[in-house]
Amino acid sequence: MAITGGIGAGKSAALAAFGRHGAATRSSDEIVHRLLSGDPDVRAALAERFGSKVIGPDGADREAIGRIVFNDPEELEWLDFLTRPLSLQLCWSD
Repeated sequence: MAITGGIGAGKSAALAAFGRHGAATRSSDEIVHRLLSGDPDVRAALAERFGSKVIGPDGADREAIGRIVFNDPEELEWLDFLTRPLSLQLCWSD
């Protein structure tokens, strides 16, 4: 099962409710956040693509990346191409 919806639709609240009732849950947002902050290969690819301005002391600067990718569909597609396979792998291995 998957929960989908727009920003502010309540996906996180619904996921938390399922978790409180014992359902096994995974948050793709949390997985991608882990990739952006903790995966050195992802950080290197982001720095190569967007420059060092998107890398902070704790990993990738998600706000800086967001300003780029949410204003350019091609860059968003590139980011999705980078993170989707890794996030799916982490989703099924956790």
